This record gives sequence, C-alpha cells and structure tokens, in this order.
Amino acid sequence: MNGNRMISLLKQVNAYLDQYGKEVMLAEDEDLTLPQSFLLGYLLESGKDEFCATVICRETGLSKATVSGLFKELRQKGYIEMEFIPEDGRRKRILLTPKTLEARKRIRGLLARRRDCLCRGISESDLAVIENGLTQMSRNLKEEHNQIRRNRHDTNTAWTGRGI
Repeated sequence: MNGNRMISLLKQVNAYLDQYGKEVMLAEDEDLTLPQSFLLGYLLESGKDEFCATVICRETGLSKATVSGLFKELRQKGYIEMEFIPEDGRRKRILLTPKTLEARKRIRGLLARRRDCLCRGISESDLAVIENGLTQMSRNLKEEHNQIRRNRHDTNTAWTGRGI
C-alpha cells in the first residue's frame, strides 16, 4: 500500500469517527461529548475505583492537556470527583461518581455502536491484523517522536565551547 494513501485513509477514518460520534451524541441528546464518553468508557472498563492521570495518558494515548481538560469538564458535569493525594500534593486521585455508574450502560452502548459501525464487514482475523498494524505504527511514531525530542534536547543543551 502506498504510504501517502494509508495516511490519507487514517485521516479520513479519524474524521468520520469524530463526525459519527458527534451525530450519535446529538441524536441521543447526551450531555457528554464523544471524547468525554470515550474517557468515561475507559474508566468504567478498567474496573478500578480510582485513577491516576499519568497512567490514563499512557494507556489511552491522549495528551496530558486533553485528559486534564476532559477531567475538568467531567467534574463540572458531576461524572467524576478529584482529590489530592496527601503523599504527593501534585497528584490527584480521580473517583467515579454515582452519576457515572448510573450512566454506565448508556455509555457502553454508545461506544459499542461506534465500534460496531467502524468494524462492520471486517472479520475477526482481519481486525486482529489491523490492530497489530496500528499498534506497531503507534510504537514507531512514538519512538521517532522521542528520538527527535532527545536530539533536540541534546542539541539545545550541548556545550559548544564558544564564548571562552
């Protein structure tokens, strides 16, 4: 497959996924946005009672800024509560509220409909191949990103010996 075609298709899938999610949320008259429901779905599926934002970022691939913004919105809507961890004042514990637990079935249903729409007509074996390929692409980009950051940091902090 042509690399440019693959990137174009990934961008199209992402755009359609966002558009589909917005339309479903509007049709369901949800007070949640698609990113909010995705994050709540992740929290509900984890089976945990409390969460750490750093771990969520690592496991979902969302940026710290995105997770922070989503947490703020979800807290304002009453889906989560946040409390400082006494041992480390910089970290916060994220707790699900009864409102989230009441919405569990609805959120899972919305996310399942989106997944079913996305994967319709694709066999389980093909889905496994696609997931493996996307996982490797994500790893490749992450490694490249980290290497670029390291090189930039090394270049910016390297002592050149000038000015002596």
